[in-house]
Amino acid sequence: MNRKGPIMMALALLLGAGITPALPGVSIRSAAAADEPGASARVSAGTGLVRAVDAGTNTLVLETQSGAKRVHVARAATIRDDHDNTLALGEIRPGDAVAYEVAAGDATVLHVARQFWAIPSEG
Repeated sequence: MNRKGPIMMALALLLGAGITPALPGVSIRSAAAADEPGASARVSAGTGLVRAVDAGTNTLVLETQSGAKRVHVARAATIRDDHDNTLALGEIRPGDAVAYEVAAGDATVLHVARQFWAIPSEG
């Protein structure tokens, strides 16, 4: 089985099984956006499995449903794990699942499910 199989299985489980809404504190809009009229058009959300972390450029490489994606993380971003503990960007590891909100081109809120693994299907 090639490496892409387990990653795509994990991603399918993450996105298809509704794990994203179950992550603590995940919302489509950030609290700041809720106070701004018309701000919801500038805020987007996404999910993915972490493939790489570049703390030097504040960038995550995620495997998403549509393929690999680079996500720039704002220096002042709020990053929380699945127990609502604060994390630094450098503490995110490959294999973690991430739900994120992007405003003005940078991820400003990240929720991390540590070491999200899935069992690949037989065959």
